[in-house]
Amino acid sequence: MRCLGLDASGAVAYREITVSTKLDAFEVLVDVSYVYIDDRLYERTKGDNSLWYPGQFPCVVGWEVVGKVAGVGNQVARCKVGDVVVGLLDEGNAGCAAKAVLQENCLVLKPPKLDSSLALSSVKAGLLAFDTIHYKMHVEAGDTILVADASSDVGTLLAQLATSLGAFVVMLAHCKESYESLKKMYGSSTCTVLLVESIGDKVEVWEHKVMKQLLDETDGLGFDHVFHSSIPVTPQDVARIGESSDDPCYTIRRLWQQLLIKCMGAHGVLATTDRYLELDPQESLQLSLRGSSVGFVSEYPWFLSSTRRSRLIHILEELFSQLETGKLQFPSPVEVHFDTAQSVLANENSFLEKSKGGLNIRL
Repeated sequence: MRCLGLDASGAVAYREITVSTKLDAFEVLVDVSYVYIDDRLYERTKGDNSLWYPGQFPCVVGWEVVGKVAGVGNQVARCKVGDVVVGLLDEGNAGCAAKAVLQENCLVLKPPKLDSSLALSSVKAGLLAFDTIHYKMHVEAGDTILVADASSDVGTLLAQLATSLGAFVVMLAHCKESYESLKKMYGSSTCTVLLVESIGDKVEVWEHKVMKQLLDETDGLGFDHVFHSSIPVTPQDVARIGESSDDPCYTIRRLWQQLLIKCMGAHGVLATTDRYLELDPQESLQLSLRGSSVGFVSEYPWFLSSTRRSRLIHILEELFSQLETGKLQFPSPVEVHFDTAQSVLANENSFLEKSKGGLNIRL
């Protein structure tokens, strides 16, 4: 069977593999319709290996799949042959191929009215958003939440989930196009969209303006919670900061991190997907004086115990239910065909430009 993966050198390539149709008791064989690929692929090629993959080559790429059940183990009770399921793969099982083997506790039934491609593309963002809202921030009605990268998939879902719980959400837009789009889709009485200006020549002046703009939304009290993931780095920012920094992108991220911490109120959580977050002593002191904490959000720990996997199933079922009924809105996914996927994935820059971080491969 033809698959797409990383060869012995770590390069994206097609190759032939065999998927056994002899299933263990709790395994499910799926005829794959779509596979989701994102920038985790390039983390592996750079040696930045996650808990999910130990890093041996060659390997098959692909983390989430959707397709029709073709066979089930003798102890499987949650699905049957012919059902359409969305699942997450364990290490060693085929991903970007015509067939894949999944564990029963890593898949959910796809609601019949929900588009397969949309359901698949929302898995990672939905998992991170639910994790942040319910397990890191423990959001309650009346909480104030700052979403620093509101145009991202995770930020979009997180803002919608928080407002549905009665929280007041401030979403930051970093360009006029993003501002207009967010305002049109999500602006409401419980969700404010703010357009923040680029970093100017004088960082202190920029920080003061943005701080005032943000704190005015909470009457000066600061936000109960802040979500921080990938702050967009604009060419204008790089041009201004580059003259005084050897690594302008790093400097810009640090400036935003310092600003977000200063905007936090008491007993809050700075939730972040940034695995390389750095806190200097002054930032640690500010968090300590506020009684606030940092919560790291990641999809990987959900696979480390059977208890977490049961919660994972609950999250995905709730996500798909709300997407099917229209309670949650999610951007249309980018798709490419399996036969042309190698050329798209071969270069990280072209992949990111085309996909904005993730895409579905159609088989």
